Amino acid sequence: MSLPKFANKAICRPAREVPSTLSTFSSVTFSTGTLSWAKAKAIEVLWNFIIGKSIQVVLVLSSYWVFMGALLRNAERTPIPYNVYSSLAFQHGSLASMWYVLKNFGKMRGFRLKATLLWLLFSIFFILASPGILDLMAGYISKKQALVQLSNSVLVPWKNATYVTDSQTFHVSDPWFYKNVPNADGTFHLLDDSWKASDLFTPGGPNPVPHFGTARLQAKGGPFECVPTYENTYEWGLAPGILLIWIPLMLIWTAGMYLVWFDTHRNSKLWRSGRRLGMWRAVLDLAEAIREDLGPDLAGYSNEELDKAINEKGSSWMYYAEGPAVGRPVSHIGLSSRQSGKFDLRADAGQLYG
Repeated sequence: MSLPKFANKAICRPAREVPSTLSTFSSVTFSTGTLSWAKAKAIEVLWNFIIGKSIQVVLVLSSYWVFMGALLRNAERTPIPYNVYSSLAFQHGSLASMWYVLKNFGKMRGFRLKATLLWLLFSIFFILASPGILDLMAGYISKKQALVQLSNSVLVPWKNATYVTDSQTFHVSDPWFYKNVPNADGTFHLLDDSWKASDLFTPGGPNPVPHFGTARLQAKGGPFECVPTYENTYEWGLAPGILLIWIPLMLIWTAGMYLVWFDTHRNSKLWRSGRRLGMWRAVLDLAEAIREDLGPDLAGYSNEELDKAINEKGSSWMYYAEGPAVGRPVSHIGLSSRQSGKFDLRADAGQLYG
């Protein structure tokens, strides 16, 4: 005979199941521990800063080269607005980069570029939202204790009850109570009151075993009430509803990052030749493009004046390759807003990389 698993083990504890309604989707239902408020709060802070922020840092660092590769790959073939290029190059994973991409999305041409930018927008949003999602995923809840109403209307802690069956007496407070009870045919006793097990718990399963979820706990007229513990303790746990959001989002993000990286690694001529885009490479490329647009005499400009001049120019830049010059083993490669007078990377591919 299988041992009965009395529902009182789970009285006043959240049902360990995925919430089915929106209002309970972020509810913490998998919890454990007996913590003071200070300890519960300390765990929450550590979770948010160590787990939440650490995962965000990992996402930012792991996606940086993917973003730079995607920027390089698309700028080889399609002009990209200056503020989109600069924000993706120097403000990776920020709200500013999202804003400039959205602001200029309608101006950009090419299905490949737009599809890549839409993915980068989703990726930035996921990176920015990840600490908040992880914060919602875990938390602390007030620990509850079960009280049972006696015949004289007095509420007494249920853990003080005993269970008698086959001339054996078991204590509900015994941590081994749920494994030691031989059957579900006994009687619970608490002070001068007693109840048959079948009067408190609904049988379930192939044998008349009290079943969690069908116990007559807090139904109207039922004997049990759930109240905070006298010590005001807390439990720490997870919200499975939020976890079920995080896992597929993380899988989608990882797969998408890999596909973008694979496209860059396979199809970007500059990336494959070793001229990969990073912070200093982007600084040099942008400096050359700005000088070409605004002229060489920029030493006296303030940052605000440069920002205004570049904004008024409103250039879109793409990579180019000039023909070989005397003494140069390869063509000059740069970033420019001019659409003529320079060789396209595709037309110059054999000369550069053949």
